[in-house]
Amino acid sequence: MKYNYRPDIDGLRAISVLLVLFFHAGIFDIKAGFIGVDIFFVISGFLITTGIQNGLENGNFSFIQFFKKRLWRLQPVFISLLIVTIILTALTYLPGDFLNFTGRAKWAARFQANRFFAGLDTGYFADDTSIMPLLHTWSLSIEWQWYLVLPFLMFGFYKILRIKKLAHWVFPLTVIMIGIAFYVLKDRDTPYFYYSFIARIFEMLIGSCLAAIGTRGIDKTPELLNTIIGGACLGFIAYTVFDSSVIYQYPNWWAVGVCIAGILLIYIGGGSKNNLITKFLSFKPLILIGVISYSLYIWHWPVFAFVRNLGITETWFVTLVALCTSFILACLSYYFIENKFRKLHILPFWKTVLILVAIPYL
Repeated sequence: MKYNYRPDIDGLRAISVLLVLFFHAGIFDIKAGFIGVDIFFVISGFLITTGIQNGLENGNFSFIQFFKKRLWRLQPVFISLLIVTIILTALTYLPGDFLNFTGRAKWAARFQANRFFAGLDTGYFADDTSIMPLLHTWSLSIEWQWYLVLPFLMFGFYKILRIKKLAHWVFPLTVIMIGIAFYVLKDRDTPYFYYSFIARIFEMLIGSCLAAIGTRGIDKTPELLNTIIGGACLGFIAYTVFDSSVIYQYPNWWAVGVCIAGILLIYIGGGSKNNLITKFLSFKPLILIGVISYSLYIWHWPVFAFVRNLGITETWFVTLVALCTSFILACLSYYFIENKFRKLHILPFWKTVLILVAIPYL
């Protein structure tokens, strides 16, 4: 299917990042705002799969171009994060803590932060993780692991196995990965399970399932029905974020429900866009937040982590200042880093890897 810009998807990104932001800020009594990451994974699954499938069908897909665009899209902001946090931790951490931090930065720089944090004795929701400035990069590592698997998987099915229909293999694979995550992996109530790529891949694959079917038939569905479906999906997401029981053995069946709600919201937005929910998701302020959502996700957590590490009491005023600082950093990051550097994917592949992967890691 061909993908055109969808403002409602940026609106959905905004809701996702705001859930994560408010959860980390500890406001509005949100218990499970971390599900915003799951919605991000669904969006990524849908968009990346759609792009690769279009390239394969048109005969112009290139692994080199794919990775160059991904690197220039994500790495400049991430490298900026590494530089800033290294400077701040050098100024504020004790020597031993600083060495521990640089060890975590190394894992993050090679796209394996999730594996590092999975090996800690403390889980994602433990108090002592709240002062780790790079904790949130676990999801970015999973994104990169997804990018390193999906294009080769799709190329293999399309070009080698000659299975042209995406739906013929992506639906069975999704079911298999859900089965592995929930019934094969042991020790589900551990940090390893929460951070595991194997336990998370079904979330991206659910987005891929939507890419396989596209939005065919959506214009034939009454807009009132689309509004009801979309409202139910937003209602389910809202109910989930306030339910403390969601945390147990996460990702669990709640995660599956959140992912399905996410793809349904994307699906109903692919039609004439006259339903109220898609109009709501296309609301200008939401779109603006969605546009800066990557930078906002990257910068908000270190702000709160340093506040907590310095022992500053989190009054409403301090929290408000931290939130405003996060938005300011996100806007600056988007306009002066994301927008400036994403155009550099025209550079040769070896220079891209050298500048964005090898040098930062070294």
